[in-house]
Amino acid sequence: MDYNSRFFCNKDCEYYPCHKIEEGQDFNCLFCYCPLYLKEKCSGNPSFIIGRDGSRIKDCSNCIFPHVPSNYDKIMQELMCSEIEVNIKCEELYVQAHRYVMLGSGYENVDEETAQIQKSTSRSVYSSFFKDKSVTISLKKIDRDCIHNGYFQFGKERIDCQVLERLSKGIIKGGYIYICHAPDIDQTGTILEQYYIEAWQNSFLDCIRDFLHDYLERKESVRERSYVSDSFGPGFYGMPVDAVKTLAGLMNGNKAGVKLTESGMLSPAKSLVGIYLVMSEDTDWQIRDCISCVGSSMGCKFCYGYKRG
Repeated sequence: MDYNSRFFCNKDCEYYPCHKIEEGQDFNCLFCYCPLYLKEKCSGNPSFIIGRDGSRIKDCSNCIFPHVPSNYDKIMQELMCSEIEVNIKCEELYVQAHRYVMLGSGYENVDEETAQIQKSTSRSVYSSFFKDKSVTISLKKIDRDCIHNGYFQFGKERIDCQVLERLSKGIIKGGYIYICHAPDIDQTGTILEQYYIEAWQNSFLDCIRDFLHDYLERKESVRERSYVSDSFGPGFYGMPVDAVKTLAGLMNGNKAGVKLTESGMLSPAKSLVGIYLVMSEDTDWQIRDCISCVGSSMGCKFCYGYKRG
């Protein structure tokens, strides 16, 4: 047997070789259980079996990618870049996004004729600019050991966040960093159309946050019930604005179409980077003194002790 930190071949194993190989070909047993198995899109060549119940099962019977010695570095690189990509069509978010547009546009504060003009214009803008668009969100899981009393610690980088002072470390299971942007639209047209383009973009960002919350809560509750916080973001909930640079630097923003400018801002302008916490217990937020909050004068869900029902 030849053994080192990158290669191990156990020819005494009753299953050796567990995949068909050419005579004389080196076979690496180091990754006996493929570390890429849980990734639907991996560097190997798996096939998929559809079960009677409609479930999709990954079949790696004809894949020897993890057993090829020269693929060691490729596998380690893929594991280090373990970001999840989620793609959402605007059509999937339309109903909730339209509610947000209506709330933000104040239809109820104008006469009926004006309200009808606003509604007609907003729907027209959606059909013309957003209907066929989609959004890509990049997610990265973070360990609970990155989360401390009053701050996050990512290697040598520290991000203060006063909200964390209100949480017991015992209920925190981990979290996720996310980065994305609203559909990027060339704002041409009338002033009213430009207004609704921005209104739809803002509404889609709100919908993305709602979608991610529910998506992660389902994802983390497969084995046991878990709860996901609302989004933390630079400039909100006691997290300094300059945390944008640190958080964005931890992600591969190119996957989501987001870039960090030299001035430390996200591009396109309608972009988001933030964090969700995964917890073993639900929490009633009663936070009324977020030092760095730059939210609207109406406050936010945290300020009002918002709880999802």
